[in-house]
Amino acid sequence: MVKAQSEQYVYFDNTIGRNATVTVSVGEEVSVGQQLVQYDSTSAQAAYDTASRAYNKAVRDRNYFQQYGTAPAASAQTSSDSDEDDSTTTVSPQQRQQTEASNYQTLQDYNDAIANAASELEKAQDVLNQTVIVSDANGTVVEVADSVDPASKESQTLVHVTSEGQFEIQGTLTEYDIPNISVGQKVKITSKVYPDQTWTGKVSYVSNYPKQNANQSTGTSGNSGQSGSQYEYKVQLTSPIGKLKQGFNVSLEVTKDDDALLVPVTAVTKKGSDNYVWVYDDETQKIKQVKVKLGNADAKQQEIASGLKEGQKVITKADKSFKDGETLKDVTYADSKKSKDTSGEEVRSSD
Repeated sequence: MVKAQSEQYVYFDNTIGRNATVTVSVGEEVSVGQQLVQYDSTSAQAAYDTASRAYNKAVRDRNYFQQYGTAPAASAQTSSDSDEDDSTTTVSPQQRQQTEASNYQTLQDYNDAIANAASELEKAQDVLNQTVIVSDANGTVVEVADSVDPASKESQTLVHVTSEGQFEIQGTLTEYDIPNISVGQKVKITSKVYPDQTWTGKVSYVSNYPKQNANQSTGTSGNSGQSGSQYEYKVQLTSPIGKLKQGFNVSLEVTKDDDALLVPVTAVTKKGSDNYVWVYDDETQKIKQVKVKLGNADAKQQEIASGLKEGQKVITKADKSFKDGETLKDVTYADSKKSKDTSGEEVRSSD
C-alpha cells in the first residue's frame, strides 16, 4: 500500500491535561517545530515559576555566603555583635582551620541546594514543555479532532500530519518470499487504477522479525494461500509519484540485474560459507568446480554476481560424487546467460 514516508499522530493525553486546544486546521501545511496542540498550562506554569524562584534564591544565598562569609539570615546579628565588641581578637591556627573547614562544608551545602533546585526547575520545565505539542516533520494536516472525551480510555486522535508528496510502499512478505528479497533490489510498481503507468523503486527495508499475526494466509506473493510468518517491508520510490495517492494498493515486481548471469538454482552447491558451480567443457568433456558469488534468486533461477563468464556451460544438477577434472560424457548442462530478458519475482503489496 502507498503510504506517507513520514506521518505523525497526536493522541489526547489526560496525564498532561484535561483541556487541549488544537492550533492548526485540516489542509494547513506545517513545518518542523510548529505548534499543533496546546494543553492548559496554568498549573504547569505555576509550578515552573515556583521552581524558578527557588533556584534563584539558592544561587543568591550561595553568592552572599561567598561574599560575606555568613548566611543572609545571620548577617544582621553578626553585624550587631561586631559593633558591641571592637576589641582585637586573636585567632589561633586551630580555630582558623576549624573555621575554614566549616565554611567549606557550608559552601558545599549551598552548592548542593543549587543542584537540587536546578533539578526541580528542569523537571518543571519538562512538564511545561509537554503542554505544547509540535510537528515532527514538514507536512500537511489531514485530520483534526472536533472534540475529545477526557474520561475515555480509548485512544483519541487530536491531529494527524502526513508528509506531502513523499510516499513509500509498505506491505508484508511471506517466509517463502524472504530468501528472494533484499534491501537495495530494484522494483517495478503498477496500479490497477492506472494500468498503463509504471513507477520504479527500490527495497529500503525488510524486517528480520515476523509480525504478531503470523501463520495467517497472506496472499502477498506468488505463494498466496500458503500460511506462514509475515515480514514487513518498505519500498522507496525512485521515480516521480505522478498520480499515485496515499492508500493505493499496488503490485511490485522485483527486477533482475541486467548484468548478472543466471543459472538453475539446482546448479549451485555449498561448501562451508562458499558457493560453487560445476562448469563443463564440451570439447574436453571435463568438469571444473568454480567458486561463485551469488546474487538474488527466485524459485528456478539463481543470479551469479561474479565467478562465471557469459556462455560458460554449467551442470544443471550437481552431484556430490563429482571430482574436479573428471571426464563426463553424459551430462545435462545449461548456458549461463544475462538476465535482462527474464522477469523477476513478483511481490504484491498488502496492509
